[in-house]
Amino acid sequence: MSIQKHYPIDLSDTDIEWARKSARHSHNRWASKAGHYSNKLGSHLLGKLGELAVGRFLERHQITFAPHFQHPEREKQCDLAASTVRIEVKTWRARYWPELGRCIAVNQRTQLEAKADVIVWCVVTVKEKTIQQIAIAGWSELADVWEAPIRQTGKGTMRKVENYQLAPSTLRPLGRLLIKIRESQAE
Repeated sequence: MSIQKHYPIDLSDTDIEWARKSARHSHNRWASKAGHYSNKLGSHLLGKLGELAVGRFLERHQITFAPHFQHPEREKQCDLAASTVRIEVKTWRARYWPELGRCIAVNQRTQLEAKADVIVWCVVTVKEKTIQQIAIAGWSELADVWEAPIRQTGKGTMRKVENYQLAPSTLRPLGRLLIKIRESQAE
């Protein structure tokens, strides 16, 4: 799948190494606990790459933010906070994006409502275990998610999860997120 329509983000080798180290730490912390999805090192790495990508996007647009994702002791908070806009980041491998992407587990609703206002959706292309591209696909207000259809997702032998799943066409453009954040800073 091509992700050229999405907003590509370049991460440095230092960023990627930080993401790998942080993912190992996160995976070790959660390895023995059941999660909403599979608890694999690769999933933790995807999450860290997406969080870094969103941070780089905000920096590129001169948006000041708190990078909660960089501090394990803040894991119950949103991933990033830009002014009063609390951002949660969700990231998928490009090969799963069409069928499984843009999902939020139904049983995550209460937790997300307590810590986030918006979700930014990221896609990572991996080829032969090498990260090829990281891109931001768009964003959603939480209300967009709760209006999405609920379906059981999972391919083949994957555990089936009851998710809200947004259609790609419902994702909001990144320019609107920047406006939302700047308006919150002006208040």
